[in-house]
Amino acid sequence: MFYPLLKFLVHWALKVYFRKIHFSGRERLPADRPLLLAVNHPTAFIDPILIPVYVRPVLHFILRGDFFSSPLKSWFLRQVNTIPIFRFRDRNGFEGLRKNREILDACAEMLHRGKHILILAEGVARHEKRLRPIQKGVARMAFRTFERFGDERLAIVP
Repeated sequence: MFYPLLKFLVHWALKVYFRKIHFSGRERLPADRPLLLAVNHPTAFIDPILIPVYVRPVLHFILRGDFFSSPLKSWFLRQVNTIPIFRFRDRNGFEGLRKNREILDACAEMLHRGKHILILAEGVARHEKRLRPIQKGVARMAFRTFERFGDERLAIVP
C-alpha cells in the first residue's frame, strides 16, 4: 500500500540530496525468476533505501525483529514490505529464534511464488571499508525454499 508512494518519495529525496547516483549491473538481474538479493551493508540506512529505488521489481526486505516492537511500527513496516527476522543478540533470545522457522517458511513461499527478497547478508552495519563475513540467513532462506518446493529457479544475487 505505502510501498509505491514511499519509493517515489525516496527517489525524489535521493535526487535532491545526491548530485549523481550511479547504479550498475541492473541489466544482469534475471527478470524471469525470483531473486534473493544478498547485499553487503556498509551503511545503516542508505543501502536498504537506495536499492529498491533502482531495482525494478517490488522488493521485500528482511529487517531486525526488534524494530517490530509496537503494533503501530509493526503495521507500518509490514506495509512497506519488511519481514522481521529475530536474532539472539537483539534481546529476542530463543523465543525470537523459534519465530524464525515460520518466517523462513513464509519467505520460501514468497520466493516460490516469484517474489523478490533483499537481505543485508552481513547482518550488521559498520562504517568500515571492507566486506564482512556473510551470515547464515541467506543460505537458510535458499535451502528452505529448495527443501519445501524443490525450486531451482531461485537466483541468489550478491
